[in-house]
Amino acid sequence: MDDLKGQERTLKVFFTEHRYGIDFYQREYKWQREHVADLMADLLHEFNASFEPTHSRGQVARYGIYFLGSIILSSDDDETKIVDGQQRITTLMLLLIALMHAHPSEDERAEIMSLLRTTEYGKRSYSVNVEERHECVEALFAGRSFHTDEPNLSVENMVARYSEIQKTLEDKLGSEEIAFFADWLLQRVMLVRIMASSGAEAYRVFETMNDRGLKITDSEMLLGYLLYNAPPESREPLHDKWRSRVNDLRPFGHDEDDEAIRAWLRSQHASTSTGYRSAASGDYERIGSAFHRWVRESAKELKLIAPEAFESFIDQDFAFYARWYCRLRDAAREIREGLDCVRYLGTASFTPQFMVLLAPLSPNDPDDTALSKVRASAACLDILVHSRVWNHSAVDQRVLRYPLFELIKVIRRKELADLVPALEEFLSDRGMTFATKEPFRRNQQNGQVVHRVLARLTDHVTPSATTLPHKSAGAESYFDLVQTGPDGFDVEHILPEVFDSTVAGFTQESEYESERNWIGGLLLLPSSVNRSIQDMPYAEKREHYVKENDLAASLHELAYDRNPKFRALLKDKGLPFKSYEQFGKAELHERQQLYEQIAAQVWSPERIRVEAGF
Repeated sequence: MDDLKGQERTLKVFFTEHRYGIDFYQREYKWQREHVADLMADLLHEFNASFEPTHSRGQVARYGIYFLGSIILSSDDDETKIVDGQQRITTLMLLLIALMHAHPSEDERAEIMSLLRTTEYGKRSYSVNVEERHECVEALFAGRSFHTDEPNLSVENMVARYSEIQKTLEDKLGSEEIAFFADWLLQRVMLVRIMASSGAEAYRVFETMNDRGLKITDSEMLLGYLLYNAPPESREPLHDKWRSRVNDLRPFGHDEDDEAIRAWLRSQHASTSTGYRSAASGDYERIGSAFHRWVRESAKELKLIAPEAFESFIDQDFAFYARWYCRLRDAAREIREGLDCVRYLGTASFTPQFMVLLAPLSPNDPDDTALSKVRASAACLDILVHSRVWNHSAVDQRVLRYPLFELIKVIRRKELADLVPALEEFLSDRGMTFATKEPFRRNQQNGQVVHRVLARLTDHVTPSATTLPHKSAGAESYFDLVQTGPDGFDVEHILPEVFDSTVAGFTQESEYESERNWIGGLLLLPSSVNRSIQDMPYAEKREHYVKENDLAASLHELAYDRNPKFRALLKDKGLPFKSYEQFGKAELHERQQLYEQIAAQVWSPERIRVEAGF
């Protein structure tokens, strides 16, 4: 980097010298309210440290200097581009537009405008000269509000930050102070302009600076690397495709593009993991901490050699896996046809599912094949998670990370016919069972988990339940039943809270308190019903149970007399339901075994083949 040259510039000189473009690897304008607030607070603090109401404007020349840091530029292709510093320069342009409108002098308003906007041969250009932002900037110059229906992160942030800057100036500076502040900002605020002599040199500076801790996301760094190495004529359309996918991901989270890329790279390319106990790092860990660096260092293994390979990495691989990640994130949040298991795992906040579900997919898969792969894989994960829950085993990412990573490597880009037996073998190796020696029960830590499990069991034995949310009484689906609060459902204990020696079979209070929480002694009832009957004896409560969902109603003989669909379902599924006039220890143990059989059906490995369409 021998060709770098640094020179001090006032803001006035900096904005006079050039109109600045933004190179293809640069990020959007992303500054948020807090970033602008910090900059404005610093500027106003420094200005007020020198300003006195008795001063003349000539005295501003002796005010303290404020240093804004360095701005990295490149001069290539007869254009000056910002390599690092776009966020600050764009914000300063917005500040100067706001000062132009607030300035008391018409001549000086025109002078500020000339710094920020010029017209040559009938075409206007701006300080930060990005074509897609022109309409927005022009509206700000004209003092008009601006809104676009097209998703554009930079424009949305510019409009919001400009409004905040205007309000700060109105709140913090009187009309007589505006001219002084404008003078100080343009003449006494300094930056160091560092000019790189070529685009290649500029990219090396960009990469080095941001690898050393400046605030830029991994996905932006990866985009820069890929675009820099892609064919020049393809860079703009590739950038547009990348941004389109990122915009699709934005509703799911501020950094969801980073999460999507981690899931994609781990699912398709990671081959090593050291496990959570090791201080060393394999592919899995390195992708998690700095995937842009991992891609750069693994370019040979990824076959990123020719420019066309970099193009394909964005145009085919990223576009395909980001689209599917977006679809899966949506299905984890809202029920989508064919992706019920993704939603089930979503309600359990099981985020590792995304990298596993992407693993068997290939960009060449037709959509129906990819969907079948996802459905089969999601069924496998649903069974794994809930069999572990039933057996009192942890399901957090720390515990399951290595087994899931091994699964990813086994199913990566598998054909559907080979994927299904691989998923079945994965479950078989884990020896899952629901007939456990230690009965599944509710405790202080797993209340929400038990609620979700009960919802699945109830849904399984409800003939009229559907996969779509609805509110018809007694026929609630899983997605109704998992709702909580006044309009949702509560977990109901069939046995009363206080030990009652008259309840058949129980002689010890400690035994009663433990077994009362077994899953077989629990139901889901509407909150209003549960709270009105919970102190009643069993004989009275079951008269209310019969009016509710089929799992609760099954305790009463009328549920079988009045509901032929329920009887037909039980015959079809071979489940030994029975009603009980009283409910004690023996009945609880029978009911526990029944629930275990229901769970074995809900989370049967046969569902993998069903979801795959076999």
